[in-house]
Amino acid sequence: MNEEISNIIESGLLEGYCFGTLEPEEMRKVGDLARLYPDIGTEIERIFVELAKLKSEPKGDLKSKILNKLGSLQNESSFDLQNFPQINQHADVRAWRKAIQGLDPDHRDDSMAFRVISDRPNHEISLVWLYGSLIETGHEESAFRESFLILEGECECDFGGVIARFKAGDYFEVPSNTPHVIRNISRNSDYVKGIVQRIAC
Repeated sequence: MNEEISNIIESGLLEGYCFGTLEPEEMRKVGDLARLYPDIGTEIERIFVELAKLKSEPKGDLKSKILNKLGSLQNESSFDLQNFPQINQHADVRAWRKAIQGLDPDHRDDSMAFRVISDRPNHEISLVWLYGSLIETGHEESAFRESFLILEGECECDFGGVIARFKAGDYFEVPSNTPHVIRNISRNSDYVKGIVQRIAC
C-alpha cells in the first residue's frame, strides 16, 4: 500500500463516507477513489461490515455499542511520526496529540518555537508553538500549499484583511498569494500550538 492511499485510509474520510456525513462532492470523490484503488474499496467494505454488525445487535444497549465501536475505529487510526497522514479537514486531533506527546521545540525566537517533524522533498510538517504573532507575505501558488491543524489554544488570522478565529481541533488552509498574520489569542495558555504543513505544488 503506497503512502498516499495509507494517508487517505487513516484520515477518517472513509468513516465519514460510510456514515454519510461528507459533503456531496467529497462523497463522489471517495467513491471515485474506491473504484481506482482496491485497498480503499476494501477498507470501505470493512467499515460497512462493522456497521452491519452493530445493526444486528440487540437494541437495548445499541447506543453504547455504537459509541464503543466508534472509539475502536478511532483507535485504529492512531499513527507514529514515522508514518503520519497529511493533515486535512478530517485530521484526527487526538491521534496527532498522542503522536507528538513529549516533543519539545528545537528552534526558538521571541514570538514562536518550532520543531520540524518531517522534511521530505515535497512535504514538510512542523510542530509550532506561537506565543505572539507570525507575519508572512503571500506564498506563491506555484511554490507550496500551507495548512494548519490547531492542537491547543486559539488563534486569530488576518488573511489580507479577512479575519478568522480558530481553536483546538480546527483545520485551515492559507490562501495562496495572500499576506497573512496569525496571532495567539489563547486565554488559558501562553501559546497556540499546532501542526503546520507545507506541500509542494
